[in-house]
Amino acid sequence: MLLSFTLLSFPIFARANPRSSPASFLSASLWIRSLAALSSLQKNLIHTISKDHFRDGWHKLRYESLDDSKLLETTSLDWNSLSKNPEYDSLYKKLENVGWIGLTQLLNEKASATAVKEFYTSLILKENEYTGKHTWNKEDLFAFICGEEVIVTANMIGLLLKIEGTEGDNEPSKSFDYNDAWETISGKKEKFPDSQAKRKLLNVQAKLLHHFIGNSLWYKQGSLEYINQKDIWLLHCVWTGIKVNLAQIIINEIKKTTSKSSMHCGFGPLVTALGQIAQTKMHQHKDMRVICSPLSFKSQIRFVQTTVKDSQVA
Repeated sequence: MLLSFTLLSFPIFARANPRSSPASFLSASLWIRSLAALSSLQKNLIHTISKDHFRDGWHKLRYESLDDSKLLETTSLDWNSLSKNPEYDSLYKKLENVGWIGLTQLLNEKASATAVKEFYTSLILKENEYTGKHTWNKEDLFAFICGEEVIVTANMIGLLLKIEGTEGDNEPSKSFDYNDAWETISGKKEKFPDSQAKRKLLNVQAKLLHHFIGNSLWYKQGSLEYINQKDIWLLHCVWTGIKVNLAQIIINEIKKTTSKSSMHCGFGPLVTALGQIAQTKMHQHKDMRVICSPLSFKSQIRFVQTTVKDSQVA
């Protein structure tokens, strides 16, 4: 049974004022602490996870002991409208040519913070810790989603998100030339700057693409002004039509998050989709909310105009 109440439901709060007696304020303090406890209880009741959602006792313990867990949200460009603009249609086609178009369609997608936390804490990263019946493959995700073991492969994610999941590398080769890539993307005849503060993109299409990668692939929080080595590789691949195994890149990113003591988790819509196709108990999670939203029409126009203006000033 869920608990519902307001402070004014209790007479002591309705009549409390600065001239009340010390005893009244003491009682009020006790009531406040009681209400805080009840509120916490209400939250726990809403988001309590049944024990049959967990792989084993270790999974349950890891889930319950992880305090620093966060479901990352993102706001992305509305490619449906951008692709209709002749100035940016070529950029949309670049994404289409390398098998990234599925990422542009992740708009107004929902995810559950508890389901995502359940997914990430279930992942097994070492072969000697896996006791299931499937053959171990270090490239895959060995997960337990809402009561069901699910082995997540790059091919599965590729089909699910409509992105490239079979061809290409999932990281830069040792011979990758960052200086050449920077010159191609930035239009500047200079080496890839050592200082991050000097890695600012001014090319309009490159900046839009970088914004897209930062938000839709990495779920970055904060500024996207400057570019890092991982981003310049991906930008260069899209720009020059080189396919990368985007699905495997996503798997690798999830593994990195899982190995950390604090989990700020992206790819919530992917977890939702995996739970649904595997016919799990995903529907039992009651905290679903939209986490991937498109920029509003006005915000997108403002962002594009600012990007163009920065380019012209430079």
